[in-house]
Amino acid sequence: KNQAAADTLKALMKSETWSAVAGQVKEAAQGNQLALEATGGMLAGMFLPGKKIPDIEAAKLPSGPSSSIVPSGGLAAHEAAGGHLIDRHVGKTEAELLNRVSTGNVKSASSFTDRATAEAVTSKAIDSNQAKIDSYLSGSQKGYLEIDYQSNVPIGISVSRGSTNVSSVTNARIIIARDPSMPTGYKIITGYPTP
Repeated sequence: KNQAAADTLKALMKSETWSAVAGQVKEAAQGNQLALEATGGMLAGMFLPGKKIPDIEAAKLPSGPSSSIVPSGGLAAHEAAGGHLIDRHVGKTEAELLNRVSTGNVKSASSFTDRATAEAVTSKAIDSNQAKIDSYLSGSQKGYLEIDYQSNVPIGISVSRGSTNVSSVTNARIIIARDPSMPTGYKIITGYPTP
């Protein structure tokens, strides 16, 4: 078990995920509360809750459905499983969004402010829709499941085709699909801020 934990840590440190963790830790150290919560959640999501990990057990990291990290190892794990939330909907500039609606095949385009916001909002959306997700996973509904989240603070920006005005937005939609290879039984296909 100790060797497995060591191998996991070595693989993690060589991956893109480690850069994301390091960035979150840096932001948390600068007083960003959302980054602080996301850091704890990221670390908890990298290991199985309830398992003793050598030299890490004493950290008492948060775990469970209310953790501020997206279940199954964070958005990076869902991205690696075929999702595109980070790639298309995190940290995009106004110019990038305006270009996407003017040249792409979309009616609107939006972006979470940053990765920490995307992780936190997605986690909250999942937590507040867990019964709906459980029903979807145990049912026979075909296709994807869309879950919505409403916030009272801005979480990103959005622009509609034909407009040159970029708006601050407070809501989000997360789209999931069944995936038995994921620990949760589903993967996040995408997610984006909505007006």
